[in-house]
Amino acid sequence: MYWLELISLGLLIGGMSSIFGIGGGVLLVPILPWLFPLNQKEAIGTSLVTIFFLVSFNTYGFHRQKIMPWRIVLVVGLFAALFSFAAGRLTLQLSDEILKIILATVMGLLALRVYRQRGPTLHDEFIQTQSRGKLFWAKVLFLGAASGASSGLTGVGAGLIMSPALLAMGLVAPGQVSPASNGIMMFTTLFAVLALVTGMTAPLVGWRWGLIHLDMVVILFVTAMFVAFLGQIYQKKVSFRWRKYFLASLLVIFAVKEIIHIMWKSYEIAGLH
Repeated sequence: MYWLELISLGLLIGGMSSIFGIGGGVLLVPILPWLFPLNQKEAIGTSLVTIFFLVSFNTYGFHRQKIMPWRIVLVVGLFAALFSFAAGRLTLQLSDEILKIILATVMGLLALRVYRQRGPTLHDEFIQTQSRGKLFWAKVLFLGAASGASSGLTGVGAGLIMSPALLAMGLVAPGQVSPASNGIMMFTTLFAVLALVTGMTAPLVGWRWGLIHLDMVVILFVTAMFVAFLGQIYQKKVSFRWRKYFLASLLVIFAVKEIIHIMWKSYEIAGLH
């Protein structure tokens, strides 16, 4: 069952990352502690490393197709990376329950934001005009800060913020949403991992390095690559409507799951007293 569950998760996150521009942390962070004996911090660390390898693979594939909007990716990615690093260090100082509350709150707010989106309003002239203005770059920097902080603090959020926001703000064409999101996540996950690694003191023991379960990382990444390769080819065919409802529904499901977990834990603690 251990291998089967990890392979299934790998296939799922491979499709999500390449088709919808979601790294997969939204699945891994809540599901890994549920299926395996991992605490919240271990789930975040393992998820971040896995997603870094996966989105790097996707970024290379999209670059070869010549559909990577590198200007947006570099500006948002580098700015997001700074916030991701700072938030990653903060993660080491917080309890599992606080991290779960933050995760549920982020998911709930994002679901509301995605549901309210009406559709993309984008064309080449719009980008060329807006890219010269201060408001355009203010939005870019805010997007980088929000996604970076969410990624480093909860292990999820960069892709879930990026994909809908890139469409709603008209920063890239619909067919470039997943490429841009993957490219930006390559920066945020890398710096979040660096923050965790530099803050850990545990030595490498077998397949475990502090908060990171390397055996899980290998299985998840290798499995995800196969589906991600196909997703890189067909992601352009996914409509805005399908992207919108898929993202929002996923957020609601896992936000409710985390809320139920928090309430149940509180009930158990109250029962002990």
